[in-house]
Amino acid sequence: MKRILTLALLFGIALFASSCKKEVTQVIQPNQTVVFPVSSSAWQYDSDLNSWYVNLDMPEIDDYIQENGGVLVYMNREGDGYEQLPFLYDQVTYSYVTFAGGIQITAQYYDANGTSDTPPRPTSSTLKVVLIDSVR
Repeated sequence: MKRILTLALLFGIALFASSCKKEVTQVIQPNQTVVFPVSSSAWQYDSDLNSWYVNLDMPEIDDYIQENGGVLVYMNREGDGYEQLPFLYDQVTYSYVTFAGGIQITAQYYDANGTSDTPPRPTSSTLKVVLIDSVR
C-alpha cells in the first residue's frame, strides 16, 4: 500500500512539475543607422539667419518616428572621429532639426545675434544618423 501511495505521489509531482512551462516574450526594436557623405559645396548659406545649412532626405523619418522614436546625429569632420550634435567647434555651433522625410543640419556662430561676420563654410564631412524605434 505504501508503495502504491508513494508511486502515486511521485507520479503526481512529476505530472505537476512537467506542466509548468516558462514562456519568455521578447520584443526587439531594431535601430537603424544611415551614413551620409556631405561635401563642403552641399552647404547653403542663409543670409537672414547668418548660418549655413544642409538638408538630408530621409524617408526613414516618418510620422511614427517623429512621434514615438528618436533621432541621433553624429558628425565626423575631416576624419577626426564622430561627435554627437549639437556641439561647438571653433566658435561655430552645429545643430539639427528633424521633420518627416528629412533632417536639416545648421552651422552658425554661437553668438549669431551678436556678430555680423559670416561663419566659415563647413568642410566636407560624414554624417551618421541613428534612428531609434520605440513603443509607448
